[in-house]
Amino acid sequence: MVVKRLKGAPRHIVLDSQGLLIGVLVTEANASERLGAVVVLAEAVEKLSKLQVVWVDQGYSGANFARAVKQVCGEQVRVEVIERISKTFERLP
Repeated sequence: MVVKRLKGAPRHIVLDSQGLLIGVLVTEANASERLGAVVVLAEAVEKLSKLQVVWVDQGYSGANFARAVKQVCGEQVRVEVIERISKTFERLP
Protein backbone atom coordinates (compact mmCIF):
# COMPACT_ATOMS: atom_id res chain seq x y z
CA MET A 1 0.00 0.00 0.00
CA VAL A 2 1.25 3.43 -0.89
CA VAL A 3 -0.04 6.73 0.44
CA LYS A 4 0.86 9.89 -1.43
CA ARG A 5 -0.19 13.39 -0.46
CA LEU A 6 -1.59 15.71 -3.10
CA LYS A 7 -2.16 19.15 -1.58
CA GLY A 8 -3.60 17.72 1.61
CA ALA A 9 -5.57 14.86 0.06
CA PRO A 10 -4.12 11.44 0.93
CA ARG A 11 -4.23 8.91 -1.90
CA HIS A 12 -4.40 5.28 -0.80
CA ILE A 13 -3.09 2.96 -3.49
CA VAL A 14 -3.07 -0.84 -3.43
CA LEU A 15 -0.48 -2.46 -5.69
CA ASP A 16 0.45 -6.07 -6.24
CA SER A 17 4.01 -7.34 -5.86
CA GLN A 18 4.73 -6.44 -9.50
CA GLY A 19 3.54 -2.87 -9.05
CA LEU A 20 0.23 -3.30 -10.89
CA LEU A 21 -2.66 -1.17 -9.68
CA ILE A 22 -5.43 -2.96 -7.74
CA GLY A 23 -7.27 -0.14 -5.95
CA VAL A 24 -7.21 3.62 -5.34
CA LEU A 25 -8.99 5.83 -2.83
CA VAL A 26 -8.58 9.58 -2.44
CA THR A 27 -9.77 10.96 0.88
CA GLU A 28 -10.16 14.44 2.28
CA ALA A 29 -7.30 15.90 4.28
CA ASN A 30 -8.88 15.39 7.70
CA ALA A 31 -9.71 11.69 7.13
CA SER A 32 -7.80 9.01 9.03
CA GLU A 33 -5.07 7.43 6.91
CA ARG A 34 -5.51 4.05 8.60
CA LEU A 35 -9.26 4.09 7.99
CA GLY A 36 -8.67 5.02 4.34
CA ALA A 37 -6.28 2.10 3.98
CA VAL A 38 -8.83 -0.35 5.39
CA VAL A 39 -11.55 1.05 3.11
CA VAL A 40 -9.47 0.70 -0.05
CA LEU A 41 -8.54 -2.86 0.94
CA ALA A 42 -12.22 -3.67 1.56
CA GLU A 43 -13.16 -2.33 -1.88
CA ALA A 44 -10.45 -4.43 -3.55
CA VAL A 45 -10.95 -7.58 -1.45
CA GLU A 46 -12.35 -9.58 -4.39
CA LYS A 47 -9.05 -9.09 -6.25
CA LEU A 48 -7.03 -10.00 -3.14
CA SER A 49 -8.02 -13.67 -2.77
CA LYS A 50 -4.39 -14.82 -2.65
CA LEU A 51 -3.19 -12.00 -0.40
CA GLN A 52 -0.72 -13.11 2.26
CA VAL A 53 1.28 -10.01 3.25
CA VAL A 54 0.42 -6.31 3.40
CA TRP A 55 3.55 -4.14 3.48
CA VAL A 56 2.99 -0.72 4.98
CA ASP A 57 5.13 2.17 6.17
CA GLN A 58 5.57 3.18 9.80
CA GLY A 59 2.43 5.31 9.84
CA TYR A 60 0.32 2.15 9.72
CA SER A 61 1.94 0.28 12.60
CA GLY A 62 -0.19 -0.94 15.46
CA ALA A 63 -2.25 -3.92 16.53
CA ASN A 64 -5.61 -2.23 15.81
CA PHE A 65 -4.71 -1.60 12.17
CA ALA A 66 -3.42 -5.17 11.74
CA ARG A 67 -6.62 -6.52 13.30
CA ALA A 68 -8.78 -4.41 10.94
CA VAL A 69 -6.83 -5.68 7.92
CA LYS A 70 -7.35 -9.27 9.08
CA GLN A 71 -11.09 -8.66 9.46
CA VAL A 72 -11.32 -7.28 5.93
CA CYS A 73 -8.88 -9.56 4.09
CA GLY A 74 -8.93 -12.74 6.18
CA GLU A 75 -6.99 -14.25 9.05
CA GLN A 76 -4.22 -15.56 6.76
CA VAL A 77 -3.03 -12.01 6.01
CA ARG A 78 -0.20 -10.49 8.01
CA VAL A 79 0.82 -6.83 8.14
CA GLU A 80 4.54 -6.06 7.92
CA VAL A 81 5.83 -2.57 8.66
CA ILE A 82 8.74 -1.58 6.42
CA GLU A 83 11.16 0.66 8.28
CA ARG A 84 13.18 3.19 6.36
CA ILE A 85 16.85 3.23 7.30
CA SER A 86 18.06 6.27 5.36
CA LYS A 87 16.41 9.57 4.45
CA THR A 88 17.43 9.30 0.79
CA PHE A 89 15.49 7.31 -1.79
CA GLU A 90 16.07 3.60 -1.67
CA ARG A 91 14.18 0.68 -3.11
CA LEU A 92 12.55 -1.29 -0.31
CA PRO A 93 11.71 -5.01 -0.43
